[in-house]
Amino acid sequence: LTSFRQCVANIELPLDNGTFTWKVLLPQDALQIYLSECPSFRRCFFEAWRMRAATYMAPWRIVLYMDELDPGSIFAPDAPRKLAAFYMSFLEFGPSALRLAQFWLPIAVLRTNMVKEITGRMSNCTRMLVRTLLLGNRGLATAGCFWTAPQQVDRHGGPTAGLLFAKISNLLADGDALRQIWQCFGAGALKPCFNCGNIVRKGAGLSGDGYVEITCDNMDDIREETDESIWQAFDDLETTVGTVGKGRFKKLEQVCGLHYHTLSLLGDRELRQHIKPIDINTYDSCLLYTSPSPRDRTRSRMPSSA
Repeated sequence: LTSFRQCVANIELPLDNGTFTWKVLLPQDALQIYLSECPSFRRCFFEAWRMRAATYMAPWRIVLYMDELDPGSIFAPDAPRKLAAFYMSFLEFGPSALRLAQFWLPIAVLRTNMVKEITGRMSNCTRMLVRTLLLGNRGLATAGCFWTAPQQVDRHGGPTAGLLFAKISNLLADGDALRQIWQCFGAGALKPCFNCGNIVRKGAGLSGDGYVEITCDNMDDIREETDESIWQAFDDLETTVGTVGKGRFKKLEQVCGLHYHTLSLLGDRELRQHIKPIDINTYDSCLLYTSPSPRDRTRSRMPSSA
């Protein structure tokens, strides 16, 4: 644990009164410790690097995973200690490795009751975490991460050092976590599916006007959202906020399927070239059959190349 203390970064998150300092693990620094101290991680990393080195033009693909944990008994959960945990790994490790815990780096933990006090809530927390991972003079997408093979390791002619670049290819979570991250409406809303552009709730009275209800099982009738259409919906809300009454604006949010906030992940223009909301949105396959729409079920798996 002493070694990892030097890998910690402080993220300042805004509160209604003051700021909260969120301590997160920088994978840029922790990677070298994993290569030195974890033989199984090291072997997997070297094998993946031999297959394809991570360059600026062809970066490795990060899977960023978020899940909420409930301490205590299943019959008596300790709600005040409920927390959200973030992990990351690389698709290049392959499915055999990604199903094992030792190939995932735990990078951040945040109490749920703390999230409620942060301006922008989970969406802003995720935004700031992603910025720390990808951007700046040490970002995995901008500057890369230099690594070296441990001296004591017999590398058998393998790689001895490299500069690793990476991008986020999958944001993996269950439906409720993704709802918090994107600040979209849930399964009971007028627009219940983040990935679908024309699905509305059952009984909405819009079926036949280019819309289909959530009970539709014909994939040909379902229109999928694009990254651009999601960003356009957010930008339309941003343009409209303050020009109409609160009641009218709330209805516009319901139509768009998004809660508007200036500090949300969707609103970060600099991140848009790195975070593609529809492309990376990945439902946890453990909840495959509880996804709100048929379209989501087809997008709940990571690429077969993983």
